[in-house]
Amino acid sequence: MQTYKFTSGHIDLAKSVTDKLRRKSLNFVSVWRRLACSSPNLYNNNTNTTTSNSINTASLAEINSNSFADAEISSKKRKLGDNDLSNINGFEPKPLPVALEVCQVENGNHNKDQKVNHDSESEIGLDCGVADGAAKLRDSLNSAGTDGSCIVEVANLLSSVSPSQVSHLCKFLQLDSVDVKQLAGICTNLRDQHTDMSYSACVQFCEQAIYPKVAGLQHTPSRLLMTTIGSFAKQFQKQVAEGVILSCFKNNAIGAVQCDLIARLVKDTLLSESKTFVFSYTLEPMYLWTDEVVPIVQLIVSGQPSLDETLQRKLAAKLLQESTRLCSSIKYAKLLLAVVSTFGKTISDASFSMLQTAIDNNSTFLKKSLQTAARDMKNLRI
Repeated sequence: MQTYKFTSGHIDLAKSVTDKLRRKSLNFVSVWRRLACSSPNLYNNNTNTTTSNSINTASLAEINSNSFADAEISSKKRKLGDNDLSNINGFEPKPLPVALEVCQVENGNHNKDQKVNHDSESEIGLDCGVADGAAKLRDSLNSAGTDGSCIVEVANLLSSVSPSQVSHLCKFLQLDSVDVKQLAGICTNLRDQHTDMSYSACVQFCEQAIYPKVAGLQHTPSRLLMTTIGSFAKQFQKQVAEGVILSCFKNNAIGAVQCDLIARLVKDTLLSESKTFVFSYTLEPMYLWTDEVVPIVQLIVSGQPSLDETLQRKLAAKLLQESTRLCSSIKYAKLLLAVVSTFGKTISDASFSMLQTAIDNNSTFLKKSLQTAARDMKNLRI
């Protein structure tokens, strides 16, 4: 049975050589075999071996002939000394010692663990005290379900951290994956707290906790989810509009189910200022309308909001932009008719001209009604 013994000096030597081996594409195992061949401290053979105080010149010559025999290795050989080398007859290369492999694995795992811890701290983005409490709450959320004390603590923690940390905290607590009952409890506690969250902190909460629930909907939302969002929106109107509704547009998560939910919020919950906020965002040229989005716009227009000249011009330009693509859409034609009837008297000449062009591009059965309404409005404008 052959055993290999490595001293701390040999381990240090291996580490110092490793970088050079990587650069020179040498085989690390073969190097250790050569070192074992050259030093009895690396290799002890329980079988009969002939030792000598003289240097095994053949082994040294073989080592020196390799590209890794640089000044550092030569210095190490000089430190070993002539008396530390022996002539090993009949030596055959052996596999890399298990002790060394274990050392390498343990050292690698240790470094890996250190890196994971370091990366986790940097990714969480939370203060140490907050992170410790959040870790316990995350475990409680996963195990305690709708436990009241846990939900209250989550809401309190969200209210206590700075706005810049709310997003990190929501991600760390995995609030995007909590069930609807837990989300309802958190929203209720946040709404009922005497100290309101700042605007930006509340927007971050809406984006990280409520929006994922809305974006992931494939069917009509449950009554509990709709009630939760509606109740939260009554107190945090513009925050929900920005964090939930606008996020749906930004991330193109604006399917039929999402549009139906947004339309219900616009109709039943949002006040005039928040409606105008959403309305102005839907007019951006980068967001293309669909048959699902058009009813949301018409709901706002039907409420006869007070639009300044800038918004009126943006509305006319948007209607013109969509006139060719939605020329056969009945919903779009109804919206166009509502805009002409509501704002036809007050919009500028340039905006009214854009509406007339949009009407000319229409191909639905409502085109004649649109042309008549535009002609009547034009006479009233004179």
